[in-house]
Amino acid sequence: MMTWTRVCSMFVTAAFTSAGTELVVLAASKAPDPRATMPPAVKRAVWCIIIIYNKSLTTLIGYDEPRLLGGSDATASPP
Repeated sequence: MMTWTRVCSMFVTAAFTSAGTELVVLAASKAPDPRATMPPAVKRAVWCIIIIYNKSLTTLIGYDEPRLLGGSDATASPP
């Protein structure tokens, strides 16, 4: 059952994973030569998303998490 707390938590998680990336492209589009500045800005935004997502996962999930090590049943594999 979805409670109000879980719905709010879902929105916070969604905002964390996608907020701010469009600002890079928006700033590049306002540049004097957007044709030259857009490709590097988009590449940088993609790399920022990848790096921040991976760093947040490695920070939140410890390398010695017992549920990640030595699992042999279906719960050890990704869904």
